Amino acid sequence: MSPYLKLLFYLSGISFAVSFEIDHSNPDAVEYDSNSKVEKTEKVDLRVYYCCYCGGCVDFHIKELVPTYKKIGSYIDLKNYPYGLTSRWKHHGKIYFDCAHGPEECYGDKLHACAIDILKNVSQSEFYNSCMMNATWGGKGSTDKDAINCGKLRKIDSKPIIECANSERSDALMEYYGIETDKVTDPKNKSMPLILLNGKEVTDNLMKTICQTLAKPPPECKSFF
Repeated sequence: MSPYLKLLFYLSGISFAVSFEIDHSNPDAVEYDSNSKVEKTEKVDLRVYYCCYCGGCVDFHIKELVPTYKKIGSYIDLKNYPYGLTSRWKHHGKIYFDCAHGPEECYGDKLHACAIDILKNVSQSEFYNSCMMNATWGGKGSTDKDAINCGKLRKIDSKPIIECANSERSDALMEYYGIETDKVTDPKNKSMPLILLNGKEVTDNLMKTICQTLAKPPPECKSFF
């Protein structure tokens, strides 16, 4: 064999070894077959419009949404809208809010909005906000005290959430949630919570409704069939 062919054979061997090493260095790497179909988890679109002092909203989050999300959260694309029956207006460039249950509710909704914005994790923000609504430490819930204690329980830094709720950022978030809520509610006939599953209002048990919507429901749904 000529020196040139020997060198070519040697280099191709190195190339093969390196490519083999790279392909298998990632434990999550899988072989790709262009003719195969990778099955993804089916998800429903769940949108929850609420305010933090509404009794029905509190019950829904604590008794239905959290338990359901814990069981089949991987099948749910959840979006929360903490605004509820609030009205808003602008004066000299500043936005103001009038909440159905008073200024304390406006502040509580801002805490919820800031938690969603800062945590950027659906399950973390849902469990954190539901914890605040539970009013474990007295009062109506969703206060700084609840934010701090729920942060300790869930290992979440509550300081930036509280700072956000006291800043103009929370006004912008509330305005956004107000605009989104206005798109789906009737101003003359508002009631909370409003739960939309794939665009349709949920009027039955949440877990049951989701299970019966899924084309391939998981084993956790077997009691509804």
